[in-house]
Amino acid sequence: AAAAAAAAATTVAGPAAGRPTTSQPPTSRPRHWLLHWRGQVFFAQPQPNYSFGIRQQALALFGGREGERILVSADHSPDNTAEMRNATYCAVFPGNGWGHVELPVILGCIPVVVMDSILVPWENVLHFEQFGLRIPRSQLPRLVEILREIPPDRVQRMQVALSRVWERFT
Repeated sequence: AAAAAAAAATTVAGPAAGRPTTSQPPTSRPRHWLLHWRGQVFFAQPQPNYSFGIRQQALALFGGREGERILVSADHSPDNTAEMRNATYCAVFPGNGWGHVELPVILGCIPVVVMDSILVPWENVLHFEQFGLRIPRSQLPRLVEILREIPPDRVQRMQVALSRVWERFT
């Protein structure tokens, strides 16, 4: 009975119902980064409409706050994947393809979408609110405060939900 319960906890719904997932985001270990995002902002070649200004605003608000466990940067890093695996939340902003939700989900990082009126892949099919967050752009200045207010048990439930859907994003 315990084996059946464990298998049920790691299965997915829909066409793949009953098939166990091959990996699960770690939920019991603390992660170093509260929030992670790296990407282009086009400061060198100003493009005022790029990302609706969201990436630029996020970098201005949260860049340089690594001491607070917030990594928001326009710099590329060979450690980007490892950083995302070691983050609780990964921001998803428009730009360069309307934001990329796939990699955070695959790496077990709760996606935080800040793109009003733009859906990310599978959002209208899967129960996105079970494994991701959508924050209105008007609340971007409060993003870190909002994330810190989320109870640990909800974070854990979202990480478990990620383990059930991540294969849809591969």
